[in-house]
Amino acid sequence: MIKTVQFGDVFLHNSTEYIFLAQKDEIIYAAKILIKHDGDRIKEYCETQLKNPKNQYKAQNNILFCYVELTTDKYKNRIAHLKSAAKDESQFPFELLDCRLNINDLLELKKEILTGAVDIALKKLVQNIDIPKNQSR
Repeated sequence: MIKTVQFGDVFLHNSTEYIFLAQKDEIIYAAKILIKHDGDRIKEYCETQLKNPKNQYKAQNNILFCYVELTTDKYKNRIAHLKSAAKDESQFPFELLDCRLNINDLLELKKEILTGAVDIALKKLVQNIDIPKNQSR
């Protein structure tokens, strides 16, 4: 049986975990799951920048600030970062892992994509994705 890849499925590429978001033609959109140390550095930087009211607009329009802190057991307290989400399918072979984000993470990821400074094409692909309450495949 062939498994289809869905929004929120986790896969491996070059020993790095990613979350599948969408695909259009030969472009795969994926969020990189950062190792804890790198994620902590990005969160700390963003929090520091957001303390200054002058940086609010800059933050809303900067892809560096587009991430979701994950709550899925396997990835708890790590972040899914949306920077450089578009990948050329031919240059991006991957191995689908037997893992899927929990509902909360799926909803937060979709919300961040729709409201964050991500590629318009990704926003269009994700806007109509229905996140079912039942996560069975």
